Amino acid sequence: SPLRRHRELRRLCARAAQEEEKRIADDGIPYTKQEFIDWYNGSTAEWDRAKPFVPEPPPIPKTTKDDTPAGSSKEGGLRFTVNASVGHFVRPVYVPEAGLLLCVGDWTGNVTGIDPATGKAKFTALSCGLSSVHSLAHVPEAGIMLCGSAWTGNISGFDPATGERRWALDAGVGEYARSVYAKKAGLVVFAGGGTKTMAAGVDPATGDVRYSLDAGIGAVWSLTYLPSTGGVLCGGSWTRPKKTGRVVCLEPASGKVLFDVDPEVGRYVVAACPHSGDVVLCAGDLGLVAGMDPTTGEVRFTVNASVEEVWGLEATPGGVLCIGGWSGMVSGLDPDTGELRYVVNATIGKIFSSKYVPELGVALLGNDNGTVAGLDPASGDIRFKLDAGLHDPGPIDPIKSNPWKNELWGLAYVPEAGLVYCGGDTNFTVRALAT
Repeated sequence: SPLRRHRELRRLCARAAQEEEKRIADDGIPYTKQEFIDWYNGSTAEWDRAKPFVPEPPPIPKTTKDDTPAGSSKEGGLRFTVNASVGHFVRPVYVPEAGLLLCVGDWTGNVTGIDPATGKAKFTALSCGLSSVHSLAHVPEAGIMLCGSAWTGNISGFDPATGERRWALDAGVGEYARSVYAKKAGLVVFAGGGTKTMAAGVDPATGDVRYSLDAGIGAVWSLTYLPSTGGVLCGGSWTRPKKTGRVVCLEPASGKVLFDVDPEVGRYVVAACPHSGDVVLCAGDLGLVAGMDPTTGEVRFTVNASVEEVWGLEATPGGVLCIGGWSGMVSGLDPDTGELRYVVNATIGKIFSSKYVPELGVALLGNDNGTVAGLDPASGDIRFKLDAGLHDPGPIDPIKSNPWKNELWGLAYVPEAGLVYCGGDTNFTVRALAT
């Protein structure tokens, strides 16, 4: 399951912690695969009624009026649809070194590689060595893609050009394994987001586990590589007794803790390192963003992002975007001062995925109704909207036995083809859209 699908579980987990305290480990969220599927197949009405924490926002410097109808770009729209044959939950990942778009089945562990210009399959439904996929880390120098499992602590590596599995093993990090490539150290760091709270440094070529240790902040929600220092920042889900999200920075070569702080941004900490590398930004469910020294962890400033819960941070040239998932709002920050440049409504409802695309000069935003918006990070203006053709629920989904939800959890851009690929809960398919 993707990172953001796990985010929806937090409200359910909070309620479960109150009603069945004995089921919750001190620093984890011990949900089994079947429990997750049972929840996913159930009604989401209760989630829609839940009200997230809304911090007191500062004055909003700017708003945007919605005057861009879906699919209104001159040449934009659906070009073709590909049934990836990897299950109904599909993650698109472009690998330029291989010239392929990978379609990864989050609930099956299977991978299909397609020609991104035509959608023609180069290989189909090969196993990556896992029964589910929660995270991916590409190591171009080694020509390998590493996977972290959703349901177990297993990890694997496969050749993205052929789909051939290189290795698979249990790294001991537990379920919901996050991963990030630490380029300076030449290792991939994995960390568990469930019942186990371990982090491991792994040789991408061989799968050799160099070290395994407790990150010390409970279940890990996010991993972020800091190019300026070579460190890996682990953002926590929440820890007892305060139930706040701490962050710890690890030296990826040894696992040594470089700093461990509470940025006081709330739970489910996400992070981004702006292009300057002089600061790292952290955000959480309080709607706050903290600018931290990437070497010491010292908090330089804290600002209200004015988007309610912050689901993601996207580094852009000269700024950082704060993505409010439930609210559908986006704000732009000056990463050096914390100045709030603008707050806008992305005009597509809930935002389930985001990706900055330098070739287009926009941040792509995917919603829960098959729409992709292109937002100018400098001004907050919506440049275009693309319709993935998923608005009609259509036939009954054979897996969930109810209409599929059209949620776009994954976005990829292929500059050579000029196509945006979107996937997620999209009825077994990835969709190719022209901008």
